[in-house]
Amino acid sequence: MSEELTPTEIETLRRMDINALVVDDQEYIRHIVRQFLRTVTNGVVLEAGDGAEAMAFLEPYHGQIELNWRNEEYSQFVEGGKKIDCIVTDFKMAPMNGLEMLQKIRSGNSAADPDLPVIMLTGFNDQNVIGAALELDVTAFIVKPVSQSALHTRLYRALSKKIAIRPSTHYDAIATDGVSPVSTDGAAGKDAAAGTAAGGSELSSTTVTLAEVPLGAILVKDIVTLQGSVLIKAGTAVTEDIKDRLGDLAGHKDVPLEVMVAAGN
Repeated sequence: MSEELTPTEIETLRRMDINALVVDDQEYIRHIVRQFLRTVTNGVVLEAGDGAEAMAFLEPYHGQIELNWRNEEYSQFVEGGKKIDCIVTDFKMAPMNGLEMLQKIRSGNSAADPDLPVIMLTGFNDQNVIGAALELDVTAFIVKPVSQSALHTRLYRALSKKIAIRPSTHYDAIATDGVSPVSTDGAAGKDAAAGTAAGGSELSSTTVTLAEVPLGAILVKDIVTLQGSVLIKAGTAVTEDIKDRLGDLAGHKDVPLEVMVAAGN
């Protein structure tokens, strides 16, 4: 997807009356993201300083929960019986970080629908965060510094299609500390998967950029950050969701510019 939405797409976002939640422990980041969101939504845009505070907005009785701030938009949100349509979150927060919050949502341990769109902000030292977020089926990434055009395109994509949710046991097994690498247990491995398909036949591989990975292609090798953290395991078939998220990471300096793939069935 282009980094710029068309006027028609911008108008589509505005008609959705999106209610968004910005989660970050830095007030100035919340302010920037909030201002970018205000340009494309007539709904409410709320803020939370960490994942635990954000979870309160997802509860059906959020109006009775003591939060750190109140304003007119918050009152409109509560009195109108509104619900959050999308979350934009950072990772590094306490007491609950962004991965822990995402895990609770995806595994069904929150009042929100498990497929609630969650867009994660990522920095240049977050390679283990990226791997865990991918396994937790984050909807989209935005590489910092946040730009208005990147936020708008991710938001439009996030609200245009639902992601496929896996069993809760998958999400519960993912480390959310942002330090532990994603396990490759059960995968064919970056070398073992390199030359053969599931039936044992040889694969004809090619190298492509992240933005050019074709749908249905098979990853011939693990996608690994420059620091050695596995992002996506070899043997994975590239779905539309995976292709979108790989494209989101194309500007991240710790993510390889190219990957090796083979034609899928």
